Amino acid sequence: PFAYSHSDVGSPITALGILLEKERTQQHIVTFCQPLDSMLGGGIAAGEITEICGSPGAGKTQLCTQIAVDACIPEAFGGIGGEALYVDTEGSFVSHRVKDMAKALLKHLQRNLQQTCQRAGDGNGLVAQKQKDALAHFATVDDVLKRIHYCRVHNYTEQLAVVNSMS
Repeated sequence: PFAYSHSDVGSPITALGILLEKERTQQHIVTFCQPLDSMLGGGIAAGEITEICGSPGAGKTQLCTQIAVDACIPEAFGGIGGEALYVDTEGSFVSHRVKDMAKALLKHLQRNLQQTCQRAGDGNGLVAQKQKDALAHFATVDDVLKRIHYCRVHNYTEQLAVVNSMS
């Protein structure tokens, strides 16, 4: 996404300039875990492949499932309003757990909207309206779930095929 053609010759840019521009425009999926988001420079980088590693029982599946749900948070609430592709290499994706997380997310966004509305007199009226509009299109668990795509892979070749099909 940050390729420069020969037509840019009139305005040369350094490799550092390209890197800084990419960092400036990079969207991040917030995890709502401040230390983790801070360590990652704002959250999980959107549009990038992120591999989560760790010992059994460390919470990798839980974290990945939460990130998939968080990718759907509307921009009006500080999210990226995107979709997620969950590539499952272990068969550990639990759909009812995703549903529970989606319900919790919607409750969180409703509480956030209520707080914003209470502060509407403090110049937050426009923010509150944007959040209301966002929730009008993002109001049900199904609205969250239809933005999370799932693919089960059984080996490295299938995993590569999924990754290559994304480009």
